[in-house]
Amino acid sequence: MKLKSILNSSKDLKKNGYRMLRKLHKMENRKGANRAYSVCFEDTYGFVLYCRTLADIIKSEYDETDEYILKFERRCNNFLAYLDSVAQTRSKIKKSRLASFLKSYTKFFNKIIDKRYNFIFDRTIREKWNTKCLMAYIATWGK
Repeated sequence: MKLKSILNSSKDLKKNGYRMLRKLHKMENRKGANRAYSVCFEDTYGFVLYCRTLADIIKSEYDETDEYILKFERRCNNFLAYLDSVAQTRSKIKKSRLASFLKSYTKFFNKIIDKRYNFIFDRTIREKWNTKCLMAYIATWGK
């Protein structure tokens, strides 16, 4: 799976983020969960770190007060809380929770792309993307 190390648009962020989140489907079985739990960073796991960083990037890029942006931010926070609870118990991910979040992720970015929000890929976002998001993803799942 190819991920871009430089994001140029909201569409790139949508595609790469979706690929990263979709990889969590491997955690629906025990073998994939064991692999995901084998990569630990500081006090968390790689899959939690890259999901949290992805949510931070989205939050910093689209900090408007539109209702659907605020709604998606709440969905992200709920999903991250779910990932934290899964990581604490080292259990498998429920397919229904992941599928529901992926649907809302796609709907959110389709709206963002349709409304043509400005995408600003500055130094801080580049550092978050390359050093936290991509590195944690590659460490967890490989290339």
